[in-house]
Amino acid sequence: MATQVAGYTVLQTTNLNFSVDEAIIQAKQSTTFLSEMLQMLEPHQVKSNETAHDAYNECTKLRDFISEKLWAVSDNERITMMQNAVDSLQHVCNRYEALLKNTDQEAGDWEIVDIANVYKA
Repeated sequence: MATQVAGYTVLQTTNLNFSVDEAIIQAKQSTTFLSEMLQMLEPHQVKSNETAHDAYNECTKLRDFISEKLWAVSDNERITMMQNAVDSLQHVCNRYEALLKNTDQEAGDWEIVDIANVYKA
């Protein structure tokens, strides 16, 4: 099942029966979509945005799928295309995870420490 958001198709579940070429095309689309979502959202909105979460999940599945298929390819041009797709997917996944981590840290428990008494001996 697919959903369309802002002109991009987001798959609810990634079809892991892609050919490598289809996976590369889908990887480019998914990378672009998630990257644009992350640019549009405020950092505090990332965690609660289901579309961004679904796009992230799709990117991780595609990254894993292409990485697995990479070992079966011997054509240098295809290897380069596949590695570039994996690198792009990894980069956008890292950005998403970093935003989640920063949001969690901002929302975490804070403790106020009075350092005035620390230096008195």
